Amino acid sequence: MIVTQRKTPRPRKARITDWTDGHREFLKTGFAFFTSECPGFFEAPDGLIPHGTAPNMEAVREAWDCLRVEILRDWLQAHPGTRPRYWWEIDAPEPRRRMLRGPKRLYAADQPDGWWYGVPSRFEDFHHEIVFESQAAYLQRHGLLSDAERAVLGRIPAEEIVLSGPLGPGRTA
Repeated sequence: MIVTQRKTPRPRKARITDWTDGHREFLKTGFAFFTSECPGFFEAPDGLIPHGTAPNMEAVREAWDCLRVEILRDWLQAHPGTRPRYWWEIDAPEPRRRMLRGPKRLYAADQPDGWWYGVPSRFEDFHHEIVFESQAAYLQRHGLLSDAERAVLGRIPAEEIVLSGPLGPGRTA
């Protein structure tokens, strides 16, 4: 007679279900200063988040999956033609296109902190002439603009929609 032992199930990680305003703000902007603002996103003890500390992407993805619709609804009303920080990290089909020649990217695409809102976050020989397609142009090219966004963007001159400095339209330093 063959006797089989049941495997002891591994305990599952507790899921975060009480999303705070800190979680929402982090998903929108990528900024948090204290671990208490967004519990579960950082492995650091309670207190100030050390500069350069990467968030727990499993927890961030879980939060984005739960809060995506709410965050995008609020974001698009306030910032048509753009997307929040973690939309770019999780949902964006590809990085934004560089429209003019510029410096080499310093980090590879798969390295932490390698991208910021669809453009490389760090460069060699950074200078203000580098230009990427704007978020609105990117979203338009991928067919991701809502009808409301298209109506708002229809009132903006095309050259302001197509080109964007690394910090956004008209902000290059």
